[in-house]
Amino acid sequence: MANQVGHYLKIISFYLIYQASVAASLKRPYEVLFRDLGVRERRLRASEGRLRAILSNAAALVVFLAPDWKMHEFNLGAQETFGWQRGEVLARNFLQTMIPPAQAETVERVLGEALAGNPQRAVDSVMLDRQGRAHHILWNCTRIDDSQGQALGVVISGLDITVRIKYAQEREKLIESLQEALAQVKTLSGLLPICSNCKKIRDDSGYWRKIEEYLQKHSQAEFSHGLCPQCAHQLYPNIFPRP
Repeated sequence: MANQVGHYLKIISFYLIYQASVAASLKRPYEVLFRDLGVRERRLRASEGRLRAILSNAAALVVFLAPDWKMHEFNLGAQETFGWQRGEVLARNFLQTMIPPAQAETVERVLGEALAGNPQRAVDSVMLDRQGRAHHILWNCTRIDDSQGQALGVVISGLDITVRIKYAQEREKLIESLQEALAQVKTLSGLLPICSNCKKIRDDSGYWRKIEEYLQKHSQAEFSHGLCPQCAHQLYPNIFPRP
């Protein structure tokens, strides 16, 4: 009887050991899995934090677009350039919000090329700020993929070159003005046919013009009439003495 009881107890102990082993083998993979997920989540959050810090401190404007062209990121550079706050533009359509209607189709083609895997470089287009004012932006556009190689959208990075273009236009106007002035100086520095008696000048059409009329037409000079001492004495000898 004692041997039989001992045999039963041994069987029960083996069963309990087996049950504990099975439970542990089932439980441990989940613990490892959840621990691994936790590590990956912390790493992902740290990576997102570093990326956000980089975007916030970037001098260039940076905008992330989903495949439907809705904005999913709008960094500090973009906020300062366009006057929008990040929370105001997220999930808004980029083309409808920031691109003039006349350029929307062209810009959408550029975005489509980037989304297809063809990076776009040095694109020059106009974008609108919150007040509707135009800014000339020189920008690049590149596709962003996930770990499986699927497109998440595109990223736009660029610089506002509005002031640079304004200075370039003013420089061109100044050059044109100087060239016109130089052309006038060259015209007046040539050989002028002048009458030795009446002092009229013959122009390019063959007409004889008064010297003041000719100079006013071919230069910026203006005339105020007076009398030299010799002429004053000749015309009014009683008033003006001989010089």
